[in-house]
Amino acid sequence: MRVIDNIFGNRELVEKIISDYGYSSDHNFWYFNNMKGDSVVPKFFVFDEKYAVFALHYLDDNDFEIISDVLAPPEERVSVLSQFVDHALSESGKVFLTLDKSLKRDFVRKIDSKYLAHKPTRVFDSPIYDLKKFDPSICGGQWKKVRNHLNQFFRNHKVEVRDFDSKDKEAVKFVVMGWGKSRKSSVAKSWIPVFLNFVENDFKGCDMARVIYVDDEPCSVTAGWRIPNSNGYYSAIGIHNYKYNGLGEAAYVDDLTQLKLRGFDFVDFGGSERKNLLDFKLKFAPERVVRQYLFGVSKR
Repeated sequence: MRVIDNIFGNRELVEKIISDYGYSSDHNFWYFNNMKGDSVVPKFFVFDEKYAVFALHYLDDNDFEIISDVLAPPEERVSVLSQFVDHALSESGKVFLTLDKSLKRDFVRKIDSKYLAHKPTRVFDSPIYDLKKFDPSICGGQWKKVRNHLNQFFRNHKVEVRDFDSKDKEAVKFVVMGWGKSRKSSVAKSWIPVFLNFVENDFKGCDMARVIYVDDEPCSVTAGWRIPNSNGYYSAIGIHNYKYNGLGEAAYVDDLTQLKLRGFDFVDFGGSERKNLLDFKLKFAPERVVRQYLFGVSKR
């Protein structure tokens, strides 16, 4: 195993492993690169020069957190995770992981004799939408409330929706900062520098980035990328300034419509920890919801 903390300088290797074994929404080079911060160091742990784990090293607490699924075939994932935890706990006090129920069960069984797996502290529900079934006209009774919100929104405001252009950079930073000011939790605020890094890098690594202007003011930005080795899309960024009723609905319907037009089969709109956020996403009729658990592992 070797540890790489210069993600950008090793871009070719990172992208090669993603190309070979990527399958998850978070498997994206620019996502990894943009996670860097003043007290956070992204590190890429490479095993046998072909498998990998991407983790953040929190310098203040000296903890590690895996922030994407393991880059390895299914039969190797538990082994790779175990090797990573062995290394990380030799240097830190705790490791945090986010895994689905099945992988979490198999991993905990593997490490149970050596380490203590703590109860999950957070749960994420990710709605998955089948774009082949999505009708951009949003007809039918299940869409009535969404249509009403959109009709009122577009009737009362001048609305422009367009793909991100580099000339929009400062305007989009304004949206990010406005969203950040409206968030109370430290977890949400921790995403502000990540989103700003995406903007500063002109959304490199993204297959789509959309900006909504309301009455000539930038109010919403969404962005994401193709999930490796699939025809699916991950909506990694979806934020707005909460100034107008119907703005959130407009951003979601625009994304679903654009992604269908661009030929994607499905879209993952990301993990929702809060019930009200999940309830909002459920309005758009997902095909299924995938659940993952965040938990810590420490020495016994």
